Amino acid sequence: MASSPVSALPLLDFPAEVRLCIYRYLVPNVPIRNFPLIRGRSKTVHLRSDNLPCCPAILRTNHQIHDELIPEWYGSTPYEVVIDNRYILFCGKVIPPYAPLPSTIRWVQSMHLKITIQGAPRHIHSTSTLEHLLGFQDRVVALARSLSHNEMRQLRKLHIDIAVDIPLLLSLSKTPSELLDLLDWNFSPFREIVTDVPEVEWELNEQSYGIQSHEFLQSYAELKAIMHGAGMVTFLNLFLLPLSPLLLTLGYSLPTLDKRAPGPVPPSEDPFYQPPDGYQDEQPGTVLASREVPHPIAGLLNRPVKLSSSYQLLYRSTDSFDNATATITTVLVPENADPTKLLSYQMPEDSSFVDCAPSYALQKDADNDGILGDTYNKVNILFILSLLEKGWIVSIPDFEGPRGAFLANNRAGYAVLDGIRAVLASSDLFGVSSDVDITMWGYSGGSLATGFAAELQPSYASELHIAGAALGGVIGSLETTTNTVNEGLFAGLVVAGAHGFAREYPDVAELIEDQLTDDPVRRKKFLDARDRCLIPNILDFASEDVLSYYKNHDIQSNPIFQRVYHENELGHHTPGIPLFVYKGTLDEVSPVNETNALVDQYCAEGVIVEYKETVTHEHALLEVDGFAEATLWLQDRMNGVPAEEKCTHSKKLTPLTEPGTLNVLGTTVIAELQEILGL
Repeated sequence: MASSPVSALPLLDFPAEVRLCIYRYLVPNVPIRNFPLIRGRSKTVHLRSDNLPCCPAILRTNHQIHDELIPEWYGSTPYEVVIDNRYILFCGKVIPPYAPLPSTIRWVQSMHLKITIQGAPRHIHSTSTLEHLLGFQDRVVALARSLSHNEMRQLRKLHIDIAVDIPLLLSLSKTPSELLDLLDWNFSPFREIVTDVPEVEWELNEQSYGIQSHEFLQSYAELKAIMHGAGMVTFLNLFLLPLSPLLLTLGYSLPTLDKRAPGPVPPSEDPFYQPPDGYQDEQPGTVLASREVPHPIAGLLNRPVKLSSSYQLLYRSTDSFDNATATITTVLVPENADPTKLLSYQMPEDSSFVDCAPSYALQKDADNDGILGDTYNKVNILFILSLLEKGWIVSIPDFEGPRGAFLANNRAGYAVLDGIRAVLASSDLFGVSSDVDITMWGYSGGSLATGFAAELQPSYASELHIAGAALGGVIGSLETTTNTVNEGLFAGLVVAGAHGFAREYPDVAELIEDQLTDDPVRRKKFLDARDRCLIPNILDFASEDVLSYYKNHDIQSNPIFQRVYHENELGHHTPGIPLFVYKGTLDEVSPVNETNALVDQYCAEGVIVEYKETVTHEHALLEVDGFAEATLWLQDRMNGVPAEEKCTHSKKLTPLTEPGTLNVLGTTVIAELQEILGL
């Protein structure tokens, strides 16, 4: 459903945190002028990550936006630079229609011209991107004439690289084929005019800067929520779009509940979470205690989810040192339960605080650190609801255990497998069939727990007949992940991971205590993260160099960290079940090449892997958009359809963008979304 036009909103009117979010990810379509930097000058400005000298582009705008924008712009954005034997002509991207060529173009002999089509004008309009794409033909013509019809031109070789904002344009109801037709129509005058340059290469990149366009949608939703309150949602077409823009805006359309009823008792204060004496003598998977979930499982509006039953099972499991431990799984049984279908769903907790465990967070009126934390957990409930509607019994284990041992992945894998054992041993409660079809699923931190369960199952729980597992946003090398997210949006994950290791490994705890900064303010901030959930830690440490909290900034090279990293990375064992792996090419948490290497290893070891790579998506957004395809794959395994007996690796623009994509959610979820969105 389309919305009415939205009036222009000056960026400087927004709160600083919103402006910074927008500046960080978007290329500003404002005029720039470029100053050549002649080789040999004594003073150079090093702005590029490869340390090539580059002269900064000066923004023709007021001082306030210039002062705010320049550090963000130059601190986080990749640059395209055109170099000949005398000049460095461009710093940054060439952005039509507002980026004129410098007058020194006549000196260029070889040019790599990058044109980036994005939706980031100085004032934000609801249809700005489409207007730009349809309206810059005259600029394209002028650009072509500048390159071709110049008496002093020395250009001999021209490479034109068009980078297109695919996700945002698709969100304006353009299919990929329509989009390419539109681009071809816009750039045909360019081809017609540039005829006397001896060598012209033309490249169209369909993947472009998906992270920036999606972040734009997220920032725009936040902006609207702050400026006008809840309700900015109706410009999205529910059955044509990927899920992520819908849910990003949905998060800001939920009402703020100022006064909640008394919530459930958190795990740190709940005696049910404490195992009985002598539990160590029981076999892994033994149910030590059970109860109905104290408070209803809550949906998107904090309303109870309709279920046949919901139980918590306390069961015996194993830690990273083969010692006995105990943890909880929450078992949800739908009203139309199929006793032959059981899914273990590993929620990405990503925190070292036990009170962030799924068994608590999914309950009505749980304290989930405000609306952002609550919305994040409720999005997982949205996924789970669609699985319950299929009749699947869903088990959601607290795989980090009783102390919040985030990234202790052997423990997590054992907890997943023992949680399945516990459900199977409770047939009197759930009526699970003896020939039940079992599958597992996890994204990000949940993919580590799921992946370790798949690797450990042949040796630890060989009696379990698991039909397959879906792993999304798979995390590879933990050291590489740390270096990747540090100083970025997800830097708080590094702090939470360090505390998670400290919960499991005493020598890591001692090392952190010894190496942590003596600055009392910074020390307190770091230590406070031990008892915080995912969203607060992300907000508190965003863009920080979190390794600077240690006296030795290279603490990762310490043998203790190196050993713990190695022990908790995937790839030590060979899964004995088919896998569905999905990953975003633009993943900014764990680089895609890490997943490629893991999949290649599994395939070489004979594992059946169907690997889907989405070239327009980054980490957080594929968690939402990849849901439908993973569901369909798991549904086939649940229905006894055998996985194809080979490894495959395919790339695509977006996951399931054709009409009907969201039907995989089921009628219950769609009805709830429609009610929330007022559709």
